[in-house]
Amino acid sequence: MPKTASSHDHPSSISLSLPLVAAKHVVKRIIEYCTLYLFDPL
Repeated sequence: MPKTASSHDHPSSISLSLPLVAAKHVVKRIIEYCTLYLFDPL
């Protein structure tokens, strides 16, 4: 399993893509909760 290309070619893109994916997940969850509370008030 050659891991040299993925680990040594673009370390900055990998370190930047993980927080971006996490941020998108958090924003998606916040939007889902907001829509749930707006359209389905308890």
